[in-house]
Amino acid sequence: MAEYEVKAVYLLNLGKFTQWPQTAFTEPEQELVLGLFGEDVFGEALELITAKKIQGRRLIIKKLGKGGDPRGCHILFISASEKRRLKQILSLLADQPVLTVSDMSGFAEEGGMIGLKEMDNKINIIINVMAAKEAGLILRSQLLNISTIINKDNPLTR
Repeated sequence: MAEYEVKAVYLLNLGKFTQWPQTAFTEPEQELVLGLFGEDVFGEALELITAKKIQGRRLIIKKLGKGGDPRGCHILFISASEKRRLKQILSLLADQPVLTVSDMSGFAEEGGMIGLKEMDNKINIIINVMAAKEAGLILRSQLLNISTIINKDNPLTR
């Protein structure tokens, strides 16, 4: 599998280990929206996960480019092309139940929720638990146990 095919599968699985608040969905059968913000680094790789189900909800992909509105997404992958605008993008999503994910360096340390860091041909997951908690998201212990956690001092992470 190519790098972004693997990362596409990671996005699918991250959604399976995330619990959104009830307010994130207006209807019981509402789709789960995965947004891509910035340069499309995935190309055809997202076809692997298109229309799959996450917690009984059909996954749909929304390519937002550099100017789309990320609100309304449930998972948002922010491309490294948006590094300079990261603070602005994250502040737009403050208090929104959107799981933010990126492979840009320092993403979780700068306020994003989940960073995907490639090391030794393996993808390591770095989680900012405070960012997820502030958005009202619960990350399951199975995910936390295989990840590097920052902001560990939060007693509500497990």
